[in-house]
Amino acid sequence: MSDIKLDIDRLKRRGYSEAVFCECKSIEQLEEIFSTFEHNGQNVIGTRASIEQYQKLKIKFPKLKYNERARVIILEKTKIEKIGEVAVCTAGT
Repeated sequence: MSDIKLDIDRLKRRGYSEAVFCECKSIEQLEEIFSTFEHNGQNVIGTRASIEQYQKLKIKFPKLKYNERARVIILEKTKIEKIGEVAVCTAGT
């Protein structure tokens, strides 16, 4: 994992784990990333994930969830109390 730097301490500092941009990553890189977070007992969310990435990762991570419309992969290692609502606002062309 020489070219990948993960912020494993973000959970302690910010209260939530790092989000992983999946679009340009290989399955091997994503497996290593998700394994590292799982090994550290942390949840992980992958953004811009393809259905193909999800299907391949699901073999190694059976509890993996995928939202096809949002293109988000979620590995929930520990339950999180869901409070409030979240709005994701973007702008551009």
